[in-house]
Amino acid sequence: MTVGLAPGDPVEVSMFVTAPWWGNAFLKVVRDGEVMLAAAQGEGLSGGSDLPPAGFFEPLSVVVRVDLCEEEPEHEAGPFGSGPCTRDQRRGIEFGLDGDEAVVLDRNEGEVGPLRVYVGRTVRHVEVSCTDTPGGWVEFVALRA
Repeated sequence: MTVGLAPGDPVEVSMFVTAPWWGNAFLKVVRDGEVMLAAAQGEGLSGGSDLPPAGFFEPLSVVVRVDLCEEEPEHEAGPFGSGPCTRDQRRGIEFGLDGDEAVVLDRNEGEVGPLRVYVGRTVRHVEVSCTDTPGGWVEFVALRA
């Protein structure tokens, strides 16, 4: 799938990147007031100095939904150690654009208005047994074709 842009189209690009230990990266490309591309990879979507300000993706509304899935069960120790670094709770992302809404779960895809949405890993780490690990992770790409 390609973005619905042609060479020479004037666009507005907004980008927010930080690297507290891992990399947080957020991108929005707008043409004539319409979101052409929005993408996120980071520990959350807004709040704090390492995340973009609220409303960064406007006019696209992007909200992490924390009420969709139960927490994973406790991990059993494997033969070589204690198992994974985290115990997680999968989440979804609620997208809204021009009155259209869609909730897309972790590791799924969907559509909101003219945007095709791909949600990667979107979790809250319920327990963390490794150092330098964020409390959660959010990944998505929304693309206008």
